[in-house]
Amino acid sequence: INLIYTLGGNEDAPLNLRLGWFRSLGRPSFREFSVVQQFDYLLSAPVYGNPNLEMTRVSNYDLRLERFFEGGDNVSLSGFYKEFTDHIELLYTLAGGYTWRNADRSVVYGTELEGRIGITKNLEWRGNLTLMYSRSDLTTVLTAEPTTYSTRMYGQAPYIVNTMFNYTSDSARFGISVSYNLQGPKLAISNSEVNPDGIRAYEMPRHLLDVTVSKDFGAHWGVRLRGRN
Repeated sequence: INLIYTLGGNEDAPLNLRLGWFRSLGRPSFREFSVVQQFDYLLSAPVYGNPNLEMTRVSNYDLRLERFFEGGDNVSLSGFYKEFTDHIELLYTLAGGYTWRNADRSVVYGTELEGRIGITKNLEWRGNLTLMYSRSDLTTVLTAEPTTYSTRMYGQAPYIVNTMFNYTSDSARFGISVSYNLQGPKLAISNSEVNPDGIRAYEMPRHLLDVTVSKDFGAHWGVRLRGRN
């Protein structure tokens, strides 16, 4: 469901307030769901599937202020809130390996700044910055009494940076794009079934640079060269 209210501007360059809500599902992968044991070389331990996993249900709420300009430039500021039921998390087990389990409840909320600027006729910049907070609530039954504890949400970065420069020449049928991506530290192992205050392992940020050069020839041919770190 999306509601859009025009606050000002004109038909070609409006200022809009957008309110959105949607529901979605996240199904477990075959590796997460099947009764299979595999050795994971990154974790240096066996990983077990869990056939009792439930699908993840997600409710998403978004509030967005967006401004368009003539020529295609735009800027927007968004706030969002996402609530997850049965989010799938990777945990350390009593047997010494790892398995997936559903969290009781997880939430993510934050803000995003996004925009596009045409620097010249052929050169444009696009980018966004997202800052967010996440939390998962889990219950361990391996203690004397069931214990509920909270941790950062599995696989969720606290910030994301994306930026891209695109250059295109229609007359030369030539284009080049340079993109950069950075994600904050992500929880790679959400917690321990043995001890709620036990293992927390993070995937640390990586600076990703991607360069693509393309050139078209004739009516049917083209070549593309891509490099990345």
